[in-house]
Amino acid sequence: METLADQTDLELIALAMRVASEQGRRLTAVVGAARPAAASTPSTPASGAAMLTRTQVAKLLNVSKATVWRRLKDDGDFPKPIHVGKKKSLPRWDAAEIAAWCRSSKAAA
Repeated sequence: METLADQTDLELIALAMRVASEQGRRLTAVVGAARPAAASTPSTPASGAAMLTRTQVAKLLNVSKATVWRRLKDDGDFPKPIHVGKKKSLPRWDAAEIAAWCRSSKAAA
């Protein structure tokens, strides 16, 4: 079985996009697709960026959801989530940042 470390950058981004599309409808329903898009700020992703849930990040990295939080807490290089939703309580990660982190982790190993 091919591991995450064996995949190319484009394969990692494609995998992240597939994972994001599986559950993308949930985010659209929560955030409300009918609302006009807010201006992009440093704390929000560029428009059209694939955003991943904690579950999607865990599946992509082949770890548990708890491990995603541990890496966020313990690994200073792990991408920080962007909190979305009405109460800013829904953490989402930029798929490109996760792919870049995977590349840098693979290079360091």
